[in-house]
Amino acid sequence: MKKGIYQHYKGIYYLVITEATLEETLAPMIVYQALYDEYTLWIRSQEDFLSHVTSEKLGYSGPRFLYIRDWTGQDEKNHPKRLSSL
Repeated sequence: MKKGIYQHYKGIYYLVITEATLEETLAPMIVYQALYDEYTLWIRSQEDFLSHVTSEKLGYSGPRFLYIRDWTGQDEKNHPKRLSSL
């Protein structure tokens, strides 16, 4: 899983921080952080993170999260509330 900025299909941006393993099932998980408001940390199964979604309401069919680009030094300035280590 490539670390960096991803866009959720509803338009919001997140930073993928790392991969993890769920202790109970050993399922691969993705740890990511919102790049807005309170910069909430999230965890989602890798399968769900990489899934394809279709929303007739939004007129969208594609990946749930779309890789946009690597994290840059400018992002450090724009998002000071993000986790301090990647």
